[in-house]
Amino acid sequence: RGCPYACKFCHMGGKHFNKVNHNSFDRIIKEIEYVRKYNKTHNILNFTDDNFGMFDIDLKVLDYCQKSYKETGWPIQIRVATAKKPNKAFINAALKAPDMLRVTCHFQSLNKETLKYIKRIGPSETELENIHENFAESKSVNLSETALIIPMPHETYETYHAALKKIIDVYKIEHCAVQTLSTFWGISFESRSLLKEFGMKNKYRFEHSSFGEFKNFNAYEIDRVCVETNTFSENEYYKARLFYYFCTIFYFKRNFFYLRRYLTQLGLSTFEWIDFLFTNRNDAEIDVRKYFDKIDSMSRDELFDSPQEIKSYWSNLENRKKMRNGEFGFNVSHMVLGQMGLIYNKLLDYASHNTKKFLQTKNISFNNEVDELIRLMKKLRLNKLTNDEIDTDINEKFNFDFIQWHKDDFKKELKDYYYEEQLPMKLTFTDLQKSDLKNLITQYPKDEPVSVSKFYSRILPRRYFRNLIYI
Repeated sequence: RGCPYACKFCHMGGKHFNKVNHNSFDRIIKEIEYVRKYNKTHNILNFTDDNFGMFDIDLKVLDYCQKSYKETGWPIQIRVATAKKPNKAFINAALKAPDMLRVTCHFQSLNKETLKYIKRIGPSETELENIHENFAESKSVNLSETALIIPMPHETYETYHAALKKIIDVYKIEHCAVQTLSTFWGISFESRSLLKEFGMKNKYRFEHSSFGEFKNFNAYEIDRVCVETNTFSENEYYKARLFYYFCTIFYFKRNFFYLRRYLTQLGLSTFEWIDFLFTNRNDAEIDVRKYFDKIDSMSRDELFDSPQEIKSYWSNLENRKKMRNGEFGFNVSHMVLGQMGLIYNKLLDYASHNTKKFLQTKNISFNNEVDELIRLMKKLRLNKLTNDEIDTDINEKFNFDFIQWHKDDFKKELKDYYYEEQLPMKLTFTDLQKSDLKNLITQYPKDEPVSVSKFYSRILPRRYFRNLIYI
């Protein structure tokens, strides 16, 4: 435990936490074996480490977990914050443990003034190149990810927008969590003088999922967050959050993979395409528009002006019922992913219509490529967490050899793979995917919205997308 960095936005930046300590390898393995012995349902192992991969002992632990998975099927996955500056040894270890963990590039911001102020030391260009080279989504089953925090000092909506563009178009990192700056007790931003200096406006929300009703009492926790600074307005904050959710829907977690590869191959910006979808969101059909509006409302409605307002909300029995049912008080970005499955086909139709409009604005001609890509993607994602859905193989015929296109790393135009007589293909999960998915869904009840949202936020996407094979 402990972190050698001094980032102002994090409680671990305090001097008390700067010394890094860890247990012996044997002690860690004994703890893992203890968890395995008494664990009945959970297949994901959590490590509360702030820089996993910094030391050789971490690589030995990762290797142990991978061997354990191969021999026993447990743990299917580990969840941990990886090292702020990933080295080659860790990258090689992660490559030997496919689908075991996410490899993170920690940004928090790409604005130089902000980074200097918060004392954040990000990955070097060489380290970023290593991440891209080894974990590009077209080549690797491993997921790369990063995070941004808004609104921090000196950050503007424009610098935030530019950061997302760089993450998507240049670094091509597959997932980014955009987090709201917490100003809780124990970090630099609890200081009243800092709040005044940067015009920081605080609001309050329930700490995500940190509430409950118990036998003799009920309880909840509060998170104090910043929604405005003197360079980033509250309205821009809400706009920034909604735009991030569009990135989540249409890019992050390998969503819309084949359609995005098609656009990239045409020399188009993925980020610009997402921005086009965002700008035209009000043209969506009613159910998709309601989905977008609900996302926007969730970002706004989770915030309160004072702790007293939260207390008043909690004291209402009907409100607590809503929270128990998963209608309020949970991580919004998780809920966005979980509810995608309810209107997935309609989202694809929306993307199809607006992608064609986007191509027309670029004077790019197309035939049935977009229609065939959308038809393919409607069959790829697991949208129902049931054994029957996992076991279902789907036979289809396509005018394009998507399999060879992927094998060629999407270097040629999709039209070069056209066949007049359609090619028969099967969309299926591998036997290992089926086994893992069936084990995983036992801890995520299919009828609970919060549970479903946690599945899609926690499980690495390679597991819940079907494979395409020739018949």
